[in-house]
Amino acid sequence: MWWLVTAAISWAECPGDSLQSAVQSAGELELAYVNLDEAGFDATSARVREAIPCIRAELSSPDAFSLHRALGLVAFVEGDDSGSRKSWAAVRSLRPGWQPADSLMPSGHPLRELWDAAIPGGELVPLERAPAGGWVVDGVRTAEVPAHHAFVLQGFDADGQVIHTGYHRSLAEVPVFEPPDLSRRRRVRVVGSAGAGALLLGAAAASLVAADARNRAMDAHTPYEELPGLRTLNHVGIATGIGAGVAAVGLATVVWGGRW
Repeated sequence: MWWLVTAAISWAECPGDSLQSAVQSAGELELAYVNLDEAGFDATSARVREAIPCIRAELSSPDAFSLHRALGLVAFVEGDDSGSRKSWAAVRSLRPGWQPADSLMPSGHPLRELWDAAIPGGELVPLERAPAGGWVVDGVRTAEVPAHHAFVLQGFDADGQVIHTGYHRSLAEVPVFEPPDLSRRRRVRVVGSAGAGALLLGAAAASLVAADARNRAMDAHTPYEELPGLRTLNHVGIATGIGAGVAAVGLATVVWGGRW
């Protein structure tokens, strides 16, 4: 459950409506880029990046489209051509008919070249592990992510609450949500059962020893109270039974521990 704790800690510092903040900042970032507003571009790109991990509402495909456009620009300005191309490939996958304005990507501009080289669609890779409530990829409920372009990924818990929102450009960036360690629970449960069995086995062994002593007393026609060593023998029987029970715990742990 470590990821729930991490999310709670980070969300404590998040703005109230992070989804609206991310989408609005994405639009402002594009405007700052077209207007050559370097300070405004830096400020809005920082807001977009800070807002995305804070998003706790389920994104729509148009929301993801806006984020891909913005982060395609951010990657380009920062010199990450591969990352920019993957973002533009996501844009083209989500809206095949959309074309960037010449003011955003003039003909012959390096950004236009990245746009032209961005290949939409392609192979989808299934995610092997998922949180209890499943995944949403670019606003669509699915357990597959694109292998060759960027994607916005959201994970949900069993109650349908968002526990992860992230912008990823490769499968390697996807967080691993470990399932509960059921094998450990089973081992603990088996050991606990073995412990209960040990107590029963100890009691049974003690009873057998005590019964044997009583039988011998009766055969000798000697009153039980007059056998000075009988009570000691009973105590020895109890201790023997407990020892046998402890041995049973060890045996059960070894046998069952190897099977689970």
